[in-house]
Amino acid sequence: FMLADPSDPNNKIGYLRAYAGDNKFKVISSPQQVTVQQGIPQDKAKEMIKAVKEKKFKVNISIQGDSLRVSSKSKDELQNVMSFLRGGDYGLSLQFDNFR
Repeated sequence: FMLADPSDPNNKIGYLRAYAGDNKFKVISSPQQVTVQQGIPQDKAKEMIKAVKEKKFKVNISIQGDSLRVSSKSKDELQNVMSFLRGGDYGLSLQFDNFR
């Protein structure tokens, strides 16, 4: 994979090499080495689930592979969980997907 600087797509940063099985990527042929992590580590996922359950949101939350699945009948409740997780300090950049 080729990485590019978002402010200047013509400025190539380096190449990504995937290491099988551990969901981590390393940048090669770059002035500096960067490690990019894909997915949520198991310990962080459990911490996030515990925090959501302590707040007593009306949602079902579970770990699926390297991501969390949150489901609810109420769209508002899902949005509340999203903003709650965004506000938490988990040391991760979170991305939310809708699979409807």
